[in-house]
Amino acid sequence: MNTNPPINKFNYKSLHLSLKRLQSFCAYLARQQSRQEFSLQHLTTYTKPFYFYVIYFLIFFSFLHSFFIIYFLSTTNNNNNACTITH
Repeated sequence: MNTNPPINKFNYKSLHLSLKRLQSFCAYLARQQSRQEFSLQHLTTYTKPFYFYVIYFLIFFSFLHSFFIIYFLSTTNNNNNACTITH
């Protein structure tokens, strides 16, 4: 019968290295996230005026288009009236 206590074969050095790797990986992920948030912040600040101008361009284009249609219809109506033969 073996009365010796069980030998603890746990390797603390490998645990320390694993924790160091995990710590460096978490620091890498935090750096990537902060970089991504920084680039997204710049992207939103640069695209806000773009959407602003696109909306105003669409409104202006719709008004301009409607004015062209009104002008075209009014000129064709006058031309048709001018070309009618009256006896």
